Amino acid sequence: MIERIGHINIKTPLFAETCAFYEALFDLRRVPALTMADQERNAWLATAEGQPVIHVNTGETPAPSGPARLDHVAFECRDVAAMRARLDALGVPHVHAVSRVPTLEQVFFTDLNGIRIELTFDTANIPQSRSS
Repeated sequence: MIERIGHINIKTPLFAETCAFYEALFDLRRVPALTMADQERNAWLATAEGQPVIHVNTGETPAPSGPARLDHVAFECRDVAAMRARLDALGVPHVHAVSRVPTLEQVFFTDLNGIRIELTFDTANIPQSRSS
């Protein structure tokens, strides 16, 4: 059974730019793509704990079967306000939505490869601020 997303793969002619975008947005770091022979054309972007979540590889043309059918990728995140500020700082247009689920907020945007991204935030786990 699936417990969580393992990783996404982005095949792009914008290799360096895509790596830099996701490194800046999610505080990921580039680590060797050990399953790939050509490290100049492949990278894993990993969390601070070393968990690879995005595999970026070069690709000049769409897949042989035509354009990819990936609709979107969803990531579970923390701190909706900080993420929206980061998207603003990177100049990334985004839409903030409050879900029908009372404790769920979402942010939607499209990356530079045209991939739709959904970020979900569980607001039930946010510590309540104390009033003076």
